[in-house]
Formats: sequence, structure tokens, C-alpha cells
Amino acid sequence: MTRLFGAGAPFIRHVVTSSGCRFYRAVPPHQSPQAAVRRLWLHEIKHDGFRIIARKTGAQVRLYSRPGNDFTRRFPLIVETLACLRSRSCIIDGEAVA
Repeated sequence: MTRLFGAGAPFIRHVVTSSGCRFYRAVPPHQSPQAAVRRLWLHEIKHDGFRIIARKTGAQVRLYSRPGNDFTRRFPLIVETLACLRSRSCIIDGEAVA
């Protein structure tokens, strides 16, 4: 099952697997004639790297690529840093750049 969140979805998509776990899928970029203008949006320069979705639940942090490959062991410094965040849970969509 796929659910869409946010006004004017698709901002965040998740799929509930047969085991009941949620996997959050990245929303692919799309071309637009102008940058989105919303108070809480942040735009930055695109660097070449790996698109990563980080999911923090309690002390556990998992990193996934856009197609769903587990990159948790590949970027231990990111995992360690996110584990130190004071939030109990969060999802961060970003770019891992060396």
C-alpha cells in the first residue's frame, strides 16, 4: 500500500510491507520553470553523490538509497551523527557527498 503525505503530495511516500514495516521512498526530482516558494523550503546546490534517506527511530538509524538498498554500513559517520540527534524519530532525505 502506498500513502502520500503533504498538501499537493507527493512529498513523502511510504510503502507498508507484508511484515508491517514502513519503507520511505524518495520523491524523484522534477524540472520546474521556477524554484518553489514556500516559507519552510530550503534550496541548495546539487553536488554529485549518493541520494540517501536516513530514518531514525529511537537510537536506531538506517540509511537507504533511492531504490531501497541499505547503505547503513557504508556511511558509519552519518549513522553515528544522526544517532546523536535529540529527536526520538525523524526522516532526512539528503545527499552523501565525499
